[in-house]
Amino acid sequence: MSEKDKKQNHSNANYMVAMTLLAIALVIIANLVVNSISSKYTQIDLSRKDIFTLTKTSKNYLKKMDKDVTIITLASAGNEYADLQRLLNEYKANSKHIKLETKDPVKSPDIVSKYNANLTQGSLVVVCGEKYKSIDLTDMIKETQVDEDSSYKYYEYDMEGQITNAIDFVTSDVSTKAYVLMGNGKVTLGTIEKDIEKQNIDVEEWNIDTDGDIPEDADLLIINSATKDLTDNEYEKISAYLDRGGTMFIAEEFSKIKTGTSLPNYDALLERFGMSVQHMTVLEQNSNYYYTDDEKILNFRVKPVIRKHEITQSLIDDGASLLMILPDKIDIKEKNNVEIVPLLESSSTAYYKSKSESTYQKLATDPAGTYTYVAAATETMADGTKAKMVYSGCSSMLERELVESVNSTIARNDAAFTVNCMKWLTGQKDTIYVDTKSKSYNRLVYVHDVDVKLGYITVGVPVLILLIGGVVWYRRRKK
Repeated sequence: MSEKDKKQNHSNANYMVAMTLLAIALVIIANLVVNSISSKYTQIDLSRKDIFTLTKTSKNYLKKMDKDVTIITLASAGNEYADLQRLLNEYKANSKHIKLETKDPVKSPDIVSKYNANLTQGSLVVVCGEKYKSIDLTDMIKETQVDEDSSYKYYEYDMEGQITNAIDFVTSDVSTKAYVLMGNGKVTLGTIEKDIEKQNIDVEEWNIDTDGDIPEDADLLIINSATKDLTDNEYEKISAYLDRGGTMFIAEEFSKIKTGTSLPNYDALLERFGMSVQHMTVLEQNSNYYYTDDEKILNFRVKPVIRKHEITQSLIDDGASLLMILPDKIDIKEKNNVEIVPLLESSSTAYYKSKSESTYQKLATDPAGTYTYVAAATETMADGTKAKMVYSGCSSMLERELVESVNSTIARNDAAFTVNCMKWLTGQKDTIYVDTKSKSYNRLVYVHDVDVKLGYITVGVPVLILLIGGVVWYRRRKK
């Protein structure tokens, strides 16, 4: 090899070493830069329902937040729940007022006593000043179904809903109390209670006949699935509560109160707000206003028309659909001191039948028209005091488990409607509602619910490269 060739090889070797060192330096610099950038710009949520990405609701709330909040993860090193920690980083990335800490409850037992936090490993405590709220990991992550045949595990993630509302709770100076009236044919709330409590409305059960007068701190009374008349004592105490500006949400049980049943105290309470009920079941003729199941006609599963109101506006904006099962019609009459607005109504071709009839098929004698399912009323008394009521002719709005069996998305919409009603009744202007998100795992697949978005990348990027390469090849060939 000539001297010239040796020099050329040596020069090439030096060039390769320099380029390698430069590439390594660029990678290190790029890594440092990326690590210094917020995770919301550097991480992509590939899950189908964006379970690692904050919703617009939470982001908008965080933008307005002006108080410092610390979110403490109670876990030993390495025992944090990875999905939860990733979501917490989103909170920090979206607000300068969010601070994240991790405390090992074994090494720092004072943290447990300070916040009464005997919680599952990986749970959270949200703190603002002296106010705090603990969130157990089991309330944020729930296994809802295991399909052993296909090895799938399904989880409901309520991380964001719990965290955002905990932040709202600790930064708010307002506390709201709701009492679910029990006894005399009334029933407790189901899982919808969790949705209501997520709005920082503290829910407690109360039996007027056994527990006494309605507590002074009551902001809202709830009667779920009413099946019997109010006792005279209940009617007297509820009326006194409304006289001082109270609010009520009543949902009638959709099958047990038969047509023609006499409920004088119940009827008097509704009449106060310009409403009356005959306990007639409304059914739909137009298939656009009811839901089917395997091509069966189920015109008692009605899809109500949503009317414009503060309560319903967010649902209208989202194009949401709701479900009511065997709803009763509400009759409305004008009263000088009452403003009443229908919230949910039937189509113009709906008809109603007595609950004693054995068929849902429309007969020539069945009246047809537009009927009200849910109404919101405000009574203004002589001294200016205002009482409010939302009345639903169907308790299925509160029975989330029942609606889940029909459609999970519609169940979420029904829950959102119920929460909006509670917020309106208690005077809370900003509704912060984030529902659960589903995630599924397969033991033989890395992450089951990323396949759609991942497919866009794994298939789309190579196809794009091939197309670009083809164009370059074609242009060079033409030259």
